[in-house]
Amino acid sequence: MTANTAVDITLPADAIMKIDIGTDLVIKNAVNSTSTIGGYIVNKIDGTTVNVTPTTTVTPAATDVICLANSMDSSGNTLLPMGLAGWLPTVGSRTGSDWTSYIGTSFYGVTRSIATDRLAGQYVKGAASTDKISDLVQKLLLKCRRAGSAADLIVMNDEDFLTLSQEIQTTNTYFTQTSTKTKRSANVGFNDFSASFSTNYIESIVDDPYCPKGRFYILDKSAVELWSFTNVDKLNDGVAGNEPGKPDVMSADNDGHENDPYKLLVSDYLSVQPGTAGQDGPSTDIGLNAFFSYVVTNPSVCGIGETYSTTAVA
Repeated sequence: MTANTAVDITLPADAIMKIDIGTDLVIKNAVNSTSTIGGYIVNKIDGTTVNVTPTTTVTPAATDVICLANSMDSSGNTLLPMGLAGWLPTVGSRTGSDWTSYIGTSFYGVTRSIATDRLAGQYVKGAASTDKISDLVQKLLLKCRRAGSAADLIVMNDEDFLTLSQEIQTTNTYFTQTSTKTKRSANVGFNDFSASFSTNYIESIVDDPYCPKGRFYILDKSAVELWSFTNVDKLNDGVAGNEPGKPDVMSADNDGHENDPYKLLVSDYLSVQPGTAGQDGPSTDIGLNAFFSYVVTNPSVCGIGETYSTTAVA
């Protein structure tokens, strides 16, 4: 790829959800590399095809990774909130030298290699391309149950949710009334699922397009928390639960702060300060202070599953 010459690249749908026009991306040899070998600026997004402009001339290797720019400092310390993939990792599908190195490194003061399933969560992976997601869910649920999990939440990619729906559809027989004297109606797909193993019953399965395809989580909600330095309440995006829709940025509740003077941490998450005046007049800088991170207080009662075709990353 030649510097300053736009080119198309293909990214998975869950990665598309995390970028926008103008996003700075960097190319690294590995997720935990402290140096970059190149970068991209996103120009256009069309489905899973992303038009980018390389900032340097570089030929990426098949094993290189694309990351958000400025998500790690020069010492290798992460600057973004820790996600579930950090607490329940799948590096190298938990095999090989990369996994051995990763799990042997201190994580918040704990070396998880001494008891991987207890300190890094339960794990299953499909052994063949024919393995069903429904089967893997039960296998992982069995492991979580052995560890004493209440297992009351499953999170998976929305495309995997569709695959699971199709798996269930093929194992059920439906009967319709054939009388011409009555009206008939049909429904395609499912609006809800549940999963169970023995006395463990999970009624809440959330489809999340931000979750990587081919990966799902079984969680004990009592062991998963969102910790914030400013103790801010959960932000309301205007969409209740797992209902369809997206936030309306123009109708957010301002709590009457529109007439407040400049201040830090309005409602514990906004900073308002004077901006630089330009040709259009005075301006105001509004910053979002997101000092939070997901925390899994007991990884042993949570787990992560991967389908056979998943390309595992950190």
